Amino acid sequence: MHFNRLFAGGARGKRHHHTKADNVYIVKRGEGTLTAEGETYVIRENDVIYIPAGIVHSLANHGEDVLEIFEIYAPAGRQFDVVLDE
Repeated sequence: MHFNRLFAGGARGKRHHHTKADNVYIVKRGEGTLTAEGETYVIRENDVIYIPAGIVHSLANHGEDVLEIFEIYAPAGRQFDVVLDE
């Protein structure tokens, strides 16, 4: 598990994927955009998002407040990787 804080006006995260690990995002606070496989979605507080392994995605905070997200990776540990797609 990872706790991610993206501040308002910050840069968009890099497009990437994980070859073997699924992601689950739990949005604790704020609003942002998730781009997955070329489609962009608005995500908000209390949303839960599932991103299967292999899906290219990136995250950004275009709101006025901090965006806080719990990120769960399964499996984690040695099998977790980040492959940049930019």
